[in-house]
Amino acid sequence: GSGKTTAVKEFIKSNPTAVFIEAIPGMGISSVLSEISIAIGLQPSKNSESMIRAIAKEFKRREAVLIIDEAENLTTKTLEAIRRIWDFSEVPTVLVGTFALINNLKGRNGELLQLYSRVSSTWKFRGLSEDDLKALLLTFGKSPNDWEIYRGDEFQMEVKNPEDALLIAFQIKAFFKSINLDVRMSLG
Repeated sequence: GSGKTTAVKEFIKSNPTAVFIEAIPGMGISSVLSEISIAIGLQPSKNSESMIRAIAKEFKRREAVLIIDEAENLTTKTLEAIRRIWDFSEVPTVLVGTFALINNLKGRNGELLQLYSRVSSTWKFRGLSEDDLKALLLTFGKSPNDWEIYRGDEFQMEVKNPEDALLIAFQIKAFFKSINLDVRMSLG
């Protein structure tokens, strides 16, 4: 990825009043509201309307920020529920997700413009460009003999000397960390 979740988790470490949940595909309105309720110390109920009101009341009472990661997975009804929480409490709300999130906030036919009107700022995280990745990998050999990039942001590399594999993996990991990105790797 581009480091969105890592950035959010770093923010949460230094801001303990932040309320953080991660949405998963297919997560419905009651699941999201239950997660938020639990995160702020409330007992979830079966009624979405009462949960929205209780969550908003609690947020109005405290200084907090609501952060929802993987927000592109939220349904339209869930996004509307989040909007109502904001309407009732004005809790700063950060939705973190892929580029699909902006389209989801507008609706397929612009039917969610009332929701999108609440968006005050958008930021686009950019991962390492393919050219940047090529420049890094060129320090370890030539393409396509020693390494290969596929799908734009994934790569595989062959290290001729197995004793060097772990050191090279550490070097690559350190490089990505130095520019506030991360990389998942496996050796085999």
